[in-house]
Amino acid sequence: LADVEVRQGDFAYVLDAAEPGDLVYFDPPYEPMSATANFNEYSASGFDREDQRRLLDVAADLDDAGVWVVLSNSGVMYDAYVDAGFRVDREDATRAINSDAESRGAVDEIVATNVPPAERCEAGQRELSRY
Repeated sequence: LADVEVRQGDFAYVLDAAEPGDLVYFDPPYEPMSATANFNEYSASGFDREDQRRLLDVAADLDDAGVWVVLSNSGVMYDAYVDAGFRVDREDATRAINSDAESRGAVDEIVATNVPPAERCEAGQRELSRY
């Protein structure tokens, strides 16, 4: 991954760091799909609905600035990203972690992006049917 910079921290810093043509990938704590699927304590302050809204705003600002954006999240965020103008694909992701073995299985996830399909694969690369 030559010339790749990986950072950890509040995602809003990228508004000052990214330049047109850069690609930014966000993998936030997913918006809970139910009242019982609510683990988001990846930091002391958690990651709540307001953080999800702020992330969507940052992604939209990056789009306006000519920065490529790719973001994954739970399926409950589908409409929010479609409404913001992103192309959104749904994916059933298998989860093997659950205290109840019978509840393990596919969950609805999304991948949202502003990268046009024609820009996703260059000569010599192969397009994947799944992310």
